[in-house]
Amino acid sequence: MPRDGGHRPARAGGRHRRPAGECHYGGWTGRPLAEAANDPLWRVIQDDPASATFPESDEHRAESLGQMAERVVAGVRALDAEVEAEHGRAAVWVAVSHGDPIKAVVAEAVGAGVAGLQRVRVDPGSVTAVHVTPTRMVLLASNTHAGDLAPLVAVPKAHDAGDSTVGGGAG
Repeated sequence: MPRDGGHRPARAGGRHRRPAGECHYGGWTGRPLAEAANDPLWRVIQDDPASATFPESDEHRAESLGQMAERVVAGVRALDAEVEAEHGRAAVWVAVSHGDPIKAVVAEAVGAGVAGLQRVRVDPGSVTAVHVTPTRMVLLASNTHAGDLAPLVAVPKAHDAGDSTVGGGAG
């Protein structure tokens, strides 16, 4: 499992910020994945992530995947509101993190919530683009590895932010 502090903060407006961070794996922090996969909790994490809670530890904070998802999504929304207030609605910012927090944002964007966390794949070094609006998050791309990313951040002008284009068109 990732170690505490192993993520990089978002950088917006020339400053580093830590809006959400990694999942707090408690007693699983630093544990090899091959070993963790033999723990009965592994099946809960895979099959019913909404009920998965990591074990307490004297050294590391622990939380449930639901708590992590709530914290991360709230952190993304807060940072987005801050960047928008400082730089306008069309501002684009970048967050760099581990798979579980990114998966939590994607699951939120597609309406699956934490129950759908394991239905999302996030490869190391991939790009995921989400448009945050006052009413919802909209998934623009997930697990992208190459190509021009500029079209991912273009907001169609034909409708309100957050509303999908009728017929699913590109705007």
